[in-house]
Amino acid sequence: MAGKEAMPPAAGSATCHGNLTSFIEKESLECLNEDGTHPVGNAFDGQPHTWLQSDPDTDTQLLLSVGFRLPVKISALKITVPPGAEENMEAPLSIKLFLGKDDSLDFGEAESRVATQEFEVKPGEEMPVRFVKFQNVQMMRVFVTGSTGGDVTKISSIQFIGQPEQAIDMKEWKPIKG
Repeated sequence: MAGKEAMPPAAGSATCHGNLTSFIEKESLECLNEDGTHPVGNAFDGQPHTWLQSDPDTDTQLLLSVGFRLPVKISALKITVPPGAEENMEAPLSIKLFLGKDDSLDFGEAESRVATQEFEVKPGEEMPVRFVKFQNVQMMRVFVTGSTGGDVTKISSIQFIGQPEQAIDMKEWKPIKG
């Protein structure tokens, strides 16, 4: 089994893989069933004391739309949760990734449709994706199936690990260290 640091080999593997958060189009972020006091932007703000949370009056599922300013290649995904979320069973159980812009995708369809990739969430660990399927990504939907047993689902951060499709100004690129 691949270790935590292992990344799938990529064509031109001399290139750096890093956190793609700076390439996310913040205006494109949407989340169905978010708690208004803990919105989707919190999962991408880099702040350890904020988080995305499902609406406690509805259920524990979340359906996010994430767009990138330019096409990216994604090699892994990393989800972190706030302190206490795992113990309180508020961590996400599993997620399904759907590539492309699909405004018709709702909770029912997300549950039944075959995803581009599906994961059991391991908070704090990089979860490799099928690299060949995650080339030239500009938009995706992330379906959080629910929590591990609590009344809400909490996510501190969602990081897409990879690289932009095209060469960029290296002053703006921040590769992952260690």
